Amino acid sequence: MTVSDVTVEQVGTLLSGGVNAGANEIYSVSYYSSGYDDAYAEALKKAVELARTKAQALAEASGRTLGYVDGGVNLKKESAVMEAAGAEDTAADMNVMPGEMEVDANIKIVFSMVD
Repeated sequence: MTVSDVTVEQVGTLLSGGVNAGANEIYSVSYYSSGYDDAYAEALKKAVELARTKAQALAEASGRTLGYVDGGVNLKKESAVMEAAGAEDTAADMNVMPGEMEVDANIKIVFSMVD
């Protein structure tokens, strides 16, 4: 079942309602952050900064100067799943507490080097 626009505070009530209506198994609860896009944009910026730092070290080691970005690609938009912690087994009091979200950005970026 997929439910949209439900706050963390409402998840326990929703799960309890499902169990009370006859659901006898709940395998897991995953939810997504409404702030994911902003977090992903920040992860992309950090990935580019890290790539530039690594490229700078390579340029210096080879006696060259790092140039401009010559090309790049966002390899994969990572999904950011937040696992809910503390889901209880009883329908009477299903407490669901927020978990943590990790957002990764994988990029391939090409820098030019000049002599």
